[in-house]
Amino acid sequence: MKSPLISIAIIAYNQSEKIEDTIQSVINQTYKNIELVVIDDCSTDNTFSVVESLLPKIKDRFVRVKLLRNKKNIGNIPYNINRCLEVIKGEFFKPFGGDDILLPDYIEKMIEVSFADPTAAAYVSDMYIVSEKYKLGDDYSSCYRFMKADVPDTPEEIFHSLMKGDFLPAPGELFRTQDLIEIGGFNEAIVFEDYDVWLRLSNYGKRIRHVDI
Repeated sequence: MKSPLISIAIIAYNQSEKIEDTIQSVINQTYKNIELVVIDDCSTDNTFSVVESLLPKIKDRFVRVKLLRNKKNIGNIPYNINRCLEVIKGEFFKPFGGDDILLPDYIEKMIEVSFADPTAAAYVSDMYIVSEKYKLGDDYSSCYRFMKADVPDTPEEIFHSLMKGDFLPAPGELFRTQDLIEIGGFNEAIVFEDYDVWLRLSNYGKRIRHVDI
């Protein structure tokens, strides 16, 4: 089985207390072929310097590491995701927040499903909702699990399901980079950027696969 390059983009703003755990959760991935991009949206705390200080320690873990910083606060998540999308090199793209944490086998399991179901343009897993006090390594088994029933199989069924208000958890998303580029990336004009992406993918005839992790 080949190991495609996975691009993970962390979108951060004023998350100096959480960002190290977030990056460590990427380091801890059992899947190895990863590039890491972190974009800081001109934080007013020391988020940028925390990440910058980590770079010498983590660079050998990843195929490539890139740290970006906006000259002013944009306050627009889709803009920051798209900026990362412009610089990544991976076949798959995963954007997520600077206070989110990936389970160690997240990427490995998602890629296994991508090989079993190569026609999907995106894959989405369930997620756990943890408290502000959660630290990497804490027991999460008692935390609330946001569970999604199986996503319909065809793009048409997915689109109609989403139009009824169905929701897929953004922290669980993994995209095939080319499919995301083909629909124009994330829409910077709206707030619910992930919901819009799901709608546009399915409306363009692209499948979304739910992955039970």
